[in-house]
Amino acid sequence: MDGMENLMPREKMLQYGIETLTDVELLALFLRVGTRRQDVLSYAQALLQRFWLTLRSAFR
Repeated sequence: MDGMENLMPREKMLQYGIETLTDVELLALFLRVGTRRQDVLSYAQALLQRFWLTLRSAFR
């Protein structure tokens, strides 16, 4: 799967399947856009880092 890491999440999903996406890439698909300061992948990463423990404990 050469070049897979250079694809944006939507293109990666279409080419290789949704199961190949990381949590960050999957969240980025739902967000669709980032902020003025962060692209969508950086924004998704920041959200997961900030809220992961809260989400994890909510589903226990």
